[in-house]
Amino acid sequence: MEHGGCHYCGRTDTFIFAYTGTIIDPSHAEDPELASEHPDIDELCADCINSGNVRKQGATLREIKPLINQFAADKEAATELFHRFPNLPFFQGDTWAICCGDFTEYVGEHPPTKGAYSEYEQWQPQDEVMSRLNLEDFYPLDRLPVMNIMALFHCLHCTRKYWAFQYSGLGWPGPIAGE
Repeated sequence: MEHGGCHYCGRTDTFIFAYTGTIIDPSHAEDPELASEHPDIDELCADCINSGNVRKQGATLREIKPLINQFAADKEAATELFHRFPNLPFFQGDTWAICCGDFTEYVGEHPPTKGAYSEYEQWQPQDEVMSRLNLEDFYPLDRLPVMNIMALFHCLHCTRKYWAFQYSGLGWPGPIAGE
């Protein structure tokens, strides 16, 4: 995401990520007075996300906590790690696959290897329509009538790969072939 500068350090010479959160210690910010008055942030560079001086806001944590509680081996460490993730571009809250007791790595919207759809399994199907779909049913993403946001992940501990698509069920039967 390229927008303005980082809301914490002010850098404009690096990639800026969406991050909905709060600055913990404003004294380390580029403008400590501004950070004290307005600690909420929504655009950060990777260094600032990983600094440990920012935290996701409450709603984001409430959304991810059930996944952490169900799948993470070390719930406290997983919660701390989640504070160091940029926001994914989902409209309906956070989704992040967990495998082998740990968060997976986000790899983007498209498989790195062309035609590698069969390598991915669906992360937590949301309903019967979604459970019948495979990753290749969604591509090319621009043909989707509702929203074209896909997230692909791979486990850092095993060979499993996942895909997540936020299906809203807005009267849309899904990207079934031939539609």
